Amino acid sequence: MNSDQNHFLNLRHHPARLNAIEAGWYLGFTTKEIPHLTKVGLLKALGSPSRFSTKYYATVRLRRLRDDEKWLNRASAAIIKFWQKANSQRDLDDDDLPPSDKSSPGRSST
Repeated sequence: MNSDQNHFLNLRHHPARLNAIEAGWYLGFTTKEIPHLTKVGLLKALGSPSRFSTKYYATVRLRRLRDDEKWLNRASAAIIKFWQKANSQRDLDDDDLPPSDKSSPGRSST
């Protein structure tokens, strides 16, 4: 946990709206996972932000979701699928490399 995250999580009162990084810290998800949760409809950004704009999330809504075990289960299942798909795609991309590139420094051989 970095110092910014630690400071944020120890605030007595959080701002009324949080960006994706802060929402991830608040809910216990990574920065890459929050946009996916939004994409699959498990989180809703405030307003009608364009695709590439900064998204903000209502803290009051996040607080309810954080305390909802059923929602946490659905969100966790969605994230597991997200990472399985991302990792299988990475494995497919590795299959396109020549054998000599697969064992180059910086690449895991497992």
